[in-house]
This record gives sequence, C-alpha cells and structure tokens, in this order.
Amino acid sequence: MTVHNEAKLDRLFQAYREATAYNGANPNFMPELWARIESRRANSRMVERFSKIFATATVVAAFALGIFVSVTPQQVTDETWVETIANHHFAQQDLGPVQVTVPVENASFTGQAASK
Repeated sequence: MTVHNEAKLDRLFQAYREATAYNGANPNFMPELWARIESRRANSRMVERFSKIFATATVVAAFALGIFVSVTPQQVTDETWVETIANHHFAQQDLGPVQVTVPVENASFTGQAASK
C-alpha cells in the first residue's frame, strides 16, 4: 500500500514541476526575479501617479469653484422658491412671469372656520 501511495506522490510532484515550469537555479535567477517584480511595480506606479494627479486636480477645481461662488454677487429676491422656479420655467417658454396667490376664502390657510 505504501508503494502505491509513493507512486501517486511521485506523479503529483511531477505534475507540480510541470505546472510551475521552474527551470532550476541559475546565475540570473535574482535579476530575472527583480525584473518581474519591477515590471509589476511599474503598472502600480502609473496608477498611483494618475490617482495623485486626479486628486490634486479635484482639490484645485473644488477650491476654484469655492472662490467663484463666494465672489459671485448674490441676488436678493422676495420671491419664494416655487415662484422662482415657475418664473424660470415660464421665461424659457416666453410665457411671462407668474404670480402665486393663496385664496383668502380658504379656511385652512386663514385659520378661520368655514361658513356656508
């Protein structure tokens, strides 16, 4: 039974050697190993460099937009946001300004009891 297991183990080791394709130690082993490592690092360095450039550009853009917003004069208006949006929408369609009015007879807005 041990002979059978040893033969299986030998076949397993042989299959492993063929799968890994290790040619054995040679004088260029370490230089070749470091060349493969450096080639992989080159790709990661490029990604790292791109991400740093992108992050820096994002910070600069955010800073520039912050300055632009703080320097731009703000318009003071008495309109509500609904009126502003409606007027903008109608101005795009050349329909003129809109005035929103609340009916006085509506008891829920005036706080008075409805009379019939």
